[in-house]
Amino acid sequence: VVGDVSDKGVVAALFLARVLTMLRWLAPHCCDPAQLLMELNGALCRDNGEDMFVTLGCGLVDLQTGEVAYSSAGHEPPLIWEGTHKNHCLALTGGPALGLLPEAEFPLHRFGLKINQRLILLSDGISEAQNAEGEEFGLERVLATFASDCDPLVARNQCLEAIREFSIEAEQHDDMTMLILERKSRV
Repeated sequence: VVGDVSDKGVVAALFLARVLTMLRWLAPHCCDPAQLLMELNGALCRDNGEDMFVTLGCGLVDLQTGEVAYSSAGHEPPLIWEGTHKNHCLALTGGPALGLLPEAEFPLHRFGLKINQRLILLSDGISEAQNAEGEEFGLERVLATFASDCDPLVARNQCLEAIREFSIEAEQHDDMTMLILERKSRV
C-alpha cells in the first residue's frame, strides 16, 4: 500500500493514524485490494467532519506466480520497469480518494509481474515536484530516470537526485514516497 493524505499538520497525522489502524484491522478480512478499499472507504466516510481524504494504491502480489491484484483510490498509476527504455505506466482505472463518497467502487485489476520486472508505486509528490517556473517533473521524466539497469536502491536514488536537480530553486511542496518491488528468479 502506498498512500497520500490530504492536508498537512496534526489533523492530517491523526487521519493517517486512523487510516493505518483501519488498514491493519480490515486487511486480514478482505479477499482482494478492491474489497479492502471499499471497506476502508466506508469506515473513513463515517465521522469525517474534517472532510479529510487519502489516496491509496493497494496491491497484493503472489510471490510464486508474479500475479498482482491491484486497486487504486485516486492514486498515481503504477509503473512497470522492464529494463532500459521499456518502462511504462499502467493505464488502470481507479476509484475516487477514500473518505469522501460512501458508495464509491474501486475496480480490481490483475496483471503479471515477470521475472526481473519491477513494480513502482509512488506518491504525487514525485511526479508533481516543480521547478522554479512551476513546471512539473511529470511521469515521463520519472520513467526516464529508471532507464538504466541498476539495483532498485540505486534507481530510487537516481530518481530522487533528478528531481532535486530539476527543482533546485523551488521549495518542496509535497512529501515524496516511492516503493520499488522487483521480482527475482529463484536461485
